[in-house]
Amino acid sequence: MLRVLLVEDNDLVRESVAAMLEVMGCRPILATDGRSVRRELGGEPNFDIVLTDIFMPESDGLETIREIRKQWPDMPIVAMSGGSDLFPNPASYLEAARTFGAVEALSKPFGLEELRAAILRALPEAQLAEV
Repeated sequence: MLRVLLVEDNDLVRESVAAMLEVMGCRPILATDGRSVRRELGGEPNFDIVLTDIFMPESDGLETIREIRKQWPDMPIVAMSGGSDLFPNPASYLEAARTFGAVEALSKPFGLEELRAAILRALPEAQLAEV
């Protein structure tokens, strides 16, 4: 079973994406912001892939991606964004996420098949059978 660290500050989005992951047969591990992810840094990860929002309070997704990439250089990371009030164009921030180390990006809202496709593209070939 693929373990997915889901980092999302919006309760409704987090619950919705977690439900999609469960339908896919994945085990979501939930975090509400980048600070909670940083508490995991230092040891072995208890997840196989990271799915993170970009716009979050306290610690944004770009910083979270950078920190994860430093700790676990080979960790697959999928960024997701719907933009924000100040920055309504999610495409530019998803591209920034790639420069910080995300291997895939999703523009919110997205559906189950888009999520599955992004995860499949992000995973190393050896883990594809888990999805």
